[in-house]
Amino acid sequence: KVIDGANATSLTVLCDDTLSTWQYGACESAHILCPYRDDAPCNVVCDHRDACYDLEVTLENENAPFLYLRCSEADSCSHTNVYGARNDTIGIDCVATDACDDINVTAHFAHNVSIHCHGDGDHNVDSYSSCVALNVWAENATNTVQLRCDGDYSCYGVNVYAEYAHHVS
Repeated sequence: KVIDGANATSLTVLCDDTLSTWQYGACESAHILCPYRDDAPCNVVCDHRDACYDLEVTLENENAPFLYLRCSEADSCSHTNVYGARNDTIGIDCVATDACDDINVTAHFAHNVSIHCHGDGDHNVDSYSSCVALNVWAENATNTVQLRCDGDYSCYGVNVYAEYAHHVS
């Protein structure tokens, strides 16, 4: 599946399975192409289990204001790849346990990169945090690279590569 928003003035993709009886997520294994126009925001909301599993999101326009990805259920964005190099702001919000397992974010030369991993404090060995094995490549970010880890195990096995970034927190 390809969701091509390249010519849109803005794009919001709601990956919602409420009306589906299909066993796969609404945007599972899809490739979303964000708008290529200046000042065109791109929002992807993954509200159900596996909704955006193995998703690929690409934002290529350097002048785009932001790319926002919200992952609010278990495995909603696991194995997702986000490509947003040289963009203004990339924001990712991982809310549920396992929401962003093994997610990769490529944001070289982006202005701001903000990732928020909400942990649930579950100490059960079978349950993981929201951002297990998260990988972020944000070399040369011109302003801030921020990874916020709330709760126990919220950022287990995370790798952040932010060499030459202006500010990392």
